[in-house]
Amino acid sequence: MKREISPAPYVASRFGVEALEAAQSAFMNHRSLKIPMLDEEMPYCNDNCLHCGVADIMASAVLMPLERVVRHLHRLRPHSGGRVMFGVSELSIRTDFLKIMRAAKQLDYKTVAVVTNGRRFVDPRFARAAAEAGMTHALVSVYGGDLRTHEGMTRTPGSYEQTVGGLKNLLEGPIKVMTNTVVTQRNVEELESIVERLHQWGVSRSCLSFVQKIGNAKRYSERLIPTWEKAVPSMVRAYEKGRALGMVMGLGGIPPCVAPQYPEAFGVDDLTVIHNEEPGDQIRARSPYHYAEPCADCGDRVVCHGVQEEAIVDEDMSQLRPVPGPLKEKRIRSALGYAMFPDLFGPSQGI
Repeated sequence: MKREISPAPYVASRFGVEALEAAQSAFMNHRSLKIPMLDEEMPYCNDNCLHCGVADIMASAVLMPLERVVRHLHRLRPHSGGRVMFGVSELSIRTDFLKIMRAAKQLDYKTVAVVTNGRRFVDPRFARAAAEAGMTHALVSVYGGDLRTHEGMTRTPGSYEQTVGGLKNLLEGPIKVMTNTVVTQRNVEELESIVERLHQWGVSRSCLSFVQKIGNAKRYSERLIPTWEKAVPSMVRAYEKGRALGMVMGLGGIPPCVAPQYPEAFGVDDLTVIHNEEPGDQIRARSPYHYAEPCADCGDRVVCHGVQEEAIVDEDMSQLRPVPGPLKEKRIRSALGYAMFPDLFGPSQGI
């Protein structure tokens, strides 16, 4: 069932403005730190994902020269906490990828994270060179536990074998690895088997992220985006499967109240912030999340980022389960976030 609701950043709340502002101020003092995501737009990727959220941006982007990337690293360093993430495009296919890693290492970045499809790391020499150059974390996108499902989403022959090979090479080295599986209509019924396959490959940290309705995903939404009613139970079962196998799991793209039994599963969505160094940068720091009508009565109103904007229109918001009681000022620590980036969490972020 769908109903038309005009998305709005804020809705009337039973708590009142003063209470919300006080809780928000307290939350800001307790929340975990964030990793700046450096905006390094590129006009290409070696996959052609059906759900790609930045496909439109890449279509008009130009390659950021190495000198600009290094300059941005220099400018970011004093207020980065020694952390940076590359995740706007497939950085690893740049011919100067290792130079960028070395530049970050020379600037004493302690966390150098790369969101990647992993394909370039199928060469074990490249995987070792990346670690030696300064890469510390890899967030590898895996969309299926077999060739049919994975390449059905990447639309790139050979990508499954290379991604799996690259993932295994990264797992053998010092780089800290987690996988992310974007949940779509193409793989929603296979999530448990995907988690089992990840475990077989040696993955110990994994996130299941409901697809965002942007870019290609918005273009193909009718056949690509499952309903919450279908996706959430499947995501929870796969989450439970991973935990039973000893994995640290996370859930993203959905609000915590639709799976309230696992509050520690959430929070991975909130670990990064887009860093724009120049006015012409195309990736902007705009949150895709807003509060829906039921959020007005929720005690988690401040510690929860809300609902994906498009979901407010596409989904039945009666599925939300507002948390009773007073406004919370602390959130439960993200188990997966802590497993990947423990230094982001202060002593107040305990479970």
